[in-house]
Amino acid sequence: MDQFGDADVIVNATFLALATLFLAVRFTSRIHIAHRVTGSDYAMLIGWVLVCALSVANIYSTTKGLGFREGVLESWRNPLARAEYVFAVLYYPALAAIKVSILLFYLTLAKEEFLFRLGIYITLGVVLLSTTALTLVNLFPCRPLSASFHITTPPGTYCIDIVALYISTAPINIVTDVAIFFLPIPILLRMRLPRRQKAILLLTFGTGVFVIVISVLRTEFLLQAAVSRVTKHQPPSVHDLSYYDAYVFLWSTIELCLGIMCGCVPMLKPLVARLFPRILNVRHLSSQRGMSTSEGTEHELLSLPEAAAAPPRRKTIRVRRFPPIHRTSFHETSQSASGGGPVNPPLDFIRITRSKNMLEMSGRESVMPLTVVFFIFLLWGFAYGIITTYYWQFPQVTHYSRVVSFGLHATLFGAYLFGPLIVAMPILQRWGFKATIVTGLSIFWFGMLLFWPATVLISLPALLVASFIAGLGVSIVETAVDLFVTLCGIVGLGAMRLSIARGIQAAGWTTSRLLAQQVLFKSSTSAAALVSTQWVFLVLAIVSLVLAVVYSFVRLPEASDEELDELARRCQQDPRASVCGIRYAWITMTLGFLSQFCTIGAQEALQTNFTSFVTFNEPQ
Repeated sequence: MDQFGDADVIVNATFLALATLFLAVRFTSRIHIAHRVTGSDYAMLIGWVLVCALSVANIYSTTKGLGFREGVLESWRNPLARAEYVFAVLYYPALAAIKVSILLFYLTLAKEEFLFRLGIYITLGVVLLSTTALTLVNLFPCRPLSASFHITTPPGTYCIDIVALYISTAPINIVTDVAIFFLPIPILLRMRLPRRQKAILLLTFGTGVFVIVISVLRTEFLLQAAVSRVTKHQPPSVHDLSYYDAYVFLWSTIELCLGIMCGCVPMLKPLVARLFPRILNVRHLSSQRGMSTSEGTEHELLSLPEAAAAPPRRKTIRVRRFPPIHRTSFHETSQSASGGGPVNPPLDFIRITRSKNMLEMSGRESVMPLTVVFFIFLLWGFAYGIITTYYWQFPQVTHYSRVVSFGLHATLFGAYLFGPLIVAMPILQRWGFKATIVTGLSIFWFGMLLFWPATVLISLPALLVASFIAGLGVSIVETAVDLFVTLCGIVGLGAMRLSIARGIQAAGWTTSRLLAQQVLFKSSTSAAALVSTQWVFLVLAIVSLVLAVVYSFVRLPEASDEELDELARRCQQDPRASVCGIRYAWITMTLGFLSQFCTIGAQEALQTNFTSFVTFNEPQ
């Protein structure tokens, strides 16, 4: 065992011991104080058992050459391959058990918050489906299965590229970690607690950020392992564990142990409150407000009284005053279908206005909603610069024809033929601007996420699909935000507001182009040139997802068809006026389509061919 092997054993044993300690304290708190063990506790226990087995496999691997740069004995290779197989099979079930435990605990925090529970169920579904698929792939990586236990794939057998699989699926792990971290934040911000109590509570749940950091580090070492294999011209059929693969094993074990510790932290509060009541000021809180929590709930575990939550607002019923475009938010408070009390209103931790008519807003009133929407223009400009530069550099790195770049551009903008009419228009008419923006951001997030595996696999069909989905999401968002900026504020200044928005978008585009050309693709012929871009795509995906969640809680002003007709009458514009039997509205729309077609066409032609044009015409 070399120096790395000693460090690996020490780190594994230390983190496993800490995870075991946290789990033991959790069950002590659950059994002797809460007097209740739930499915969340059993899921965490299953995760701990799997982590123990995984750690044993990792430590065993260090005795068979894991982490050696050279000097691996021939007799060690097959045992090392078996240990790798066991580790790969156990990793995803252990990770899923930990995440399921945390999500099951979240379900008990706010049983009447529809959006919160919907987010939990979606995250839970993604975790279970991805874990099932990845576990089956890791369980049967070769045909026949016996080929999995050899470093080099025997002739006549087939094995998938495990390293490429790990890298391709890494965003799912990171995104679910981010979702688990952000899901309870709105609930915690609503709670009316003393500052000290709320700070401790936020710090308790905020420990999940360490798991996100470890997941990112693990992914980075996976990428380094892939790049190292490419630079050494090692084919995927060779499963030889390099120096970087050993770090992947180590960071994976740390990630799982840290996940257990973070998942157990919220359950430790009852025990801490019993042993050290002055730290949490429990006596003062109890005497001031009373412990009115229903017995047997998870609120009891957190020592949070019922009064700690924000008081429910007055009952309201969804108002449908404007059939085409509703003024009320699509997640407004409604009566409980069970006939009981009202469903708690959404967590409006960002409040702009109560869906005021955007056509009647003054310049000062429109500043805040316009600022919120302008951020979308900045995001799209930045993303567009990265994507188009990526399209230009991708053929140079992968040795594809230049036609591929034009095809990717055409796919991105081809989605604009479908997004506005098929998706944006019905959502805009039915639910309004906010629902359309959230839908577009969600689709754009999914497209950005697909760029990661498409880049790892260097798959042109996957890139075409990712480009189309990203373009579809952007087209939906642009349909809403362009119209929103035009209408929100003083009548007659819509063109000026839209010009400002486009200027902000251009600033984001210019910044991202400089970043891409001077940093990301400075050495475009390198095998690792696309790795940095993958991280940018992942960051854009996470930012888009966070924005979609934030905008779902923001109250944006709306406008109905009746209000738009009234605006047209005030402007002395008859929507039924015509010339030569053709309405002015159709003529205006046709001219608008034509001008947009020419503008975007000239923009893309200049962007994709300007360098070649200048080079061709440069005097010799």
